[in-house]
Amino acid sequence: MGDNFDFEKSIFKEFSAINLENDLNYESLIIISKSLNININGDQLFDECCNSNSILSKFSSEDRNLKSSEKWCKLFSLIDIPNILKIVETVLAIPIGNDFVERIFSIMHNLWSDERNRLSVKMVKAEICTKVNYSMTCSEFKNFVANNTKFINAAKSTNKYSFK
Repeated sequence: MGDNFDFEKSIFKEFSAINLENDLNYESLIIISKSLNININGDQLFDECCNSNSILSKFSSEDRNLKSSEKWCKLFSLIDIPNILKIVETVLAIPIGNDFVERIFSIMHNLWSDERNRLSVKMVKAEICTKVNYSMTCSEFKNFVANNTKFINAAKSTNKYSFK
């Protein structure tokens, strides 16, 4: 049997320092910044922690009930704390799971098959972007194109298509 993940000894335990349920902990922020190779000024970070904790203590009960991300937005709007901002934005940018990445690879695998092996990287990228970001149904797209003479003229044209 494999070993269980030891949360208590992992960097993820330190991430709880930025949930704003308690005061910001300088030591935890230093550990996070070192673990994630975030270049910060330690002296400024200490001052930022003290100033932030002072402001956080004055948050109303309504503010304390906000989501963590909303609390951070409010705090960042009230005080300039660039070192803490670097740490928070880095931690919050870490994806929770890999399902989105797996979905993209699956789409790419379906697009860039043995039968379609001459596609350029730009074309595969364009198709993936379309599949992931396009939300119209087929009938909605039909109606959209039918009412757009620019698209119809481009489709009927014999001019060489350029990718610009």
